[in-house]
Order: sequence, then structure tokens, then C-alpha cells
Amino acid sequence: MAAKKKQSSKRRVASKKSTGRPRARARVADAAAAEPPKYLVVFKKKLPQTQKVQALANTLGTTNTTTFAGLSKQSLSKAGANKPSAEVYKNFGVAAANLTKSECAALQARDQEVACVVKNEKRSIPRDPDLAGPSALGSTGGPILPFGSTAGPLLPFGRTAGPVLPFGGTAGPLLPFGGAAGPLLPFTAAANPLLDYLRGYRDGLAGLVAQLERASLPASAAAALQAASIRFTYGLTLIGLARESLVATGEGVKVAVLDTGVDTDHPDLQGLAADGANIRSFVPSEPTIEDVDGHGTHVAGTIASQLDASPRYGVAPNCTLLVGKVLNKDGEGYDSWILDAIDWALDNGARVINMSLGSPRGSGDPYSEAYEEIATAYLDSNTGPLLVAAAGNESDRQFGYTAPVGNPAACPSVLSVAAIDEAGAVSWFSSGQVDEIGRVDIAGPGSNVYSSIPGGKYGNKSGTSMAAPHISGLAALYLQRDPGLTPREVRDILMKRAKSLRLPSAD
Repeated sequence: MAAKKKQSSKRRVASKKSTGRPRARARVADAAAAEPPKYLVVFKKKLPQTQKVQALANTLGTTNTTTFAGLSKQSLSKAGANKPSAEVYKNFGVAAANLTKSECAALQARDQEVACVVKNEKRSIPRDPDLAGPSALGSTGGPILPFGSTAGPLLPFGRTAGPVLPFGGTAGPLLPFGGAAGPLLPFTAAANPLLDYLRGYRDGLAGLVAQLERASLPASAAAALQAASIRFTYGLTLIGLARESLVATGEGVKVAVLDTGVDTDHPDLQGLAADGANIRSFVPSEPTIEDVDGHGTHVAGTIASQLDASPRYGVAPNCTLLVGKVLNKDGEGYDSWILDAIDWALDNGARVINMSLGSPRGSGDPYSEAYEEIATAYLDSNTGPLLVAAAGNESDRQFGYTAPVGNPAACPSVLSVAAIDEAGAVSWFSSGQVDEIGRVDIAGPGSNVYSSIPGGKYGNKSGTSMAAPHISGLAALYLQRDPGLTPREVRDILMKRAKSLRLPSAD
């Protein structure tokens, strides 16, 4: 459990309450205003803002443009329209627009200015591996024994005949941890003692690793670490942070978390609500930043929970968090909301943008042109952001199925993050490279990750969503050491210094 901390002095951002029941007409108007644009227009690279605005204005038949005060986008409205028909971003070559089919065709024909017109897709939290089943180290019938064997002498990972192969397969189809017959059952109440045993084994192993880490430190640093009684989660130990924890904290680096919001009152995430400039909701129906789902709070904690948390679970505890709420209470959001948040994060100086979100992609399906345009626009800028995205949780590797890397992680210039477990093995749910489009750039701890959850509490979650913030936090540490690094250079450092695992290159 975490040590008790002082009560946060932050104020909660509250929404305005309605003073009465709105009329039906008002409700319809509100719903129309909240409806996202239907399309995204991706312009040719390095196109001046005036040309982007003019191309849209000519196509929409209007020259009515407005520059939003304090924001880096321009709004275009058709004659008589009661809301913007298009919003053109200055920071990158993308616009969000409500277009007819004929307007889409007209823009596509403007091949001097327009690269493509694509649908405003819905993105979401990757599926929850803890709820997906049949993921939970299952057995196949009879009493549940360690790692799922149901009869005969217990062999490694549960098979009972023939020579034992890696993860236990000796005959028949390979099922999770060696079950060979019958329907796959998840761990039920009967398996709680086994879970307790495994958790104890994990904690004991983490303690041993921590001792070995201390032994490799210089005597002075090891003594300081021992005196401070700092404990680390397995994730921080696995990425080697324990060795540098006394000097690397992400100080002075801004990291944006685009997710379901954040618990601004969590004791390990102090200072978020004190200044409204570093938090904002981009979900029209949910104007407050507060995290209903819990996903965003967990991600934010992995990146920037306080240094004195026990165990320590924040990779870059002194970085400055920018939290943009782009996914609603159901964990869903549109590209246009996410682009709005990226634009805002750029205006506020974000050097890393974490997107633990996405959508599944079929093998051979294209990557998202809009996100690739943004990523490439800043890849060689020493003030621009590195875009980091979760690879996806759609695989069922215990049945031999590896899903393609999803979008936007499939974009070549977005850092795609897969998940591994405490043993350094690829997580069963983690998407991988199965085509020439979506690749895995790097992997991070993503199974059973401990972090903050709403209500000032703590919990374990699994997913590439949990792996991505480990990498985003590491990027902040490198940027603290050398603020002049470009996103491309940070990406190259991360990939070159990553530990090579005995896994296929696609992972």
C-alpha cells in the first residue's frame, strides 16, 4: 500500500449544473452541436495555412473564416450555417470538416493542396485483457492446479505426457499454459489460493531483483537508496530505472496524456488542477477532466506519480503533465477530438504525447494519414513532440493468433509500443507485426501493472495501454538530460538502448 500523504490542495474542476430541464428543441440543438465532423482533410506537407483555408473555402463556397482567440485553428462556415463547417489546424496539415460526397470529391480533385480525405474515425481504449477471456491462465476441467494441469503428475506449465516443450505443449492444440481438453475455464473463486501464490512469487522475485539492482550501484548510491527505503514496481525495475532513479526524474519536460481524463484529487498526482492550462476536456458531452473510466488515471500515474510513492511506480515523477480528455466515459472518442487535443498540447509545449488508445486494423489495411502527417511534421524538430501509441490488445496468442498493430500506432512515424510481462515474455494479448504496414518499435511492461486509479486508490491493469506510458516516461528522462533532442533522435535512442529479447523480430 502507498504511504499516507498530505491532502492535496488542488481544487476540483466542477461542471456547471443546469438550472432547469431544457426544452426538447434545446436538446436537439445540443446534440447537433456535439456531433463530430464527418471527415478529416489531410493536406500536402508544408502547405501554408492560407492555402489550406482557401482550398476549403473555395470547396465549401464560403469565405467566412474566424480565428479562435488563443487557439491555433481557423473556423469556416457555410452561408447560413449555425456552427462551423470546418476547422483548419495551423500546427499541422489537417482539417476536420462536415462535407457532402460531392465536396469530398471536389477536395480530392485538388491534388495540388490535398493529400486525401478520410472519415473521422472513432478510437477507443484497446480491449481490456482482464475481461477479454480466455486470457486468465485457464484450466480445462477438474481441480485447478498451478498453471492449469488437471490430471497426472504436474509438469512445467501443466502438460502430463511426453517430453515437455516450452510452455508445456506435448500433443494436440496448444491451449493457455498447457490445458489439452475441454472448454477453457478462467480462474474462478476456486483458484484464489493459486493467485495468492503467484502474487507472492511475483513480489518475492521483485524483491530479489531490487537487491541485485542495488548491488550493481555505486556504494554511495546504493546506501542512499537503502536509506530512503525506495521500492519499485516490477515495471520500473524491468526498464532499469532503479539504477538511475536518484538522478533522472523528467524535470522540465512536458508530457501530454490523451485519454479518459484524470482524477485531479489523487494524492500521487498533485498540481494538475491548480492551473487550468494543463488540463482540458475535448469531449463535448463531458466538459470536466474527471476520469470516470479510470484508464487515464492509471496511465498518468505510470508516467508521473510522485517520487515518494511507495512503491514508486512513476517513471518521470517530476515531469509536467498535460492531460487532455479525448475519450468519454465509455472509453470512446473521435479523431477530431484527439486532433484538437494534440493541437492544444503543441501550443502548450508538449515534448511527448502518450496515446494509449486506438482502433483495430485488418492485415494490409492502411495506417492513419492524419496521425502520420502530424508525427512527420515534427519528427526532426528539436521542440516538437514524440507521438507514442499503444500497439493494441487484439491478439490471442495462446491460440496462435497475433493481431496486426492498430491505428494510430501503425503509422511509421508514431512510436508503436507492445507489451511484455514480468518475465520479459510477450503478453498474450499484445498485437504484433503481421504485415508490412504496422510494426512494433519497442515493448514495455504491460501485464499486471500497478498504478493509480480514481478515488485516491491503486490497482493493477494489463494492456499495451500500460506499456506505452512506461516508454513515454523514459522519453521524458532522455529529454531532461538533453532538451535539444528531436523526436526522431529520442525514438532512435529508445530503440537502440532497448534490451534484446528472445522473441521473433515482429515482436
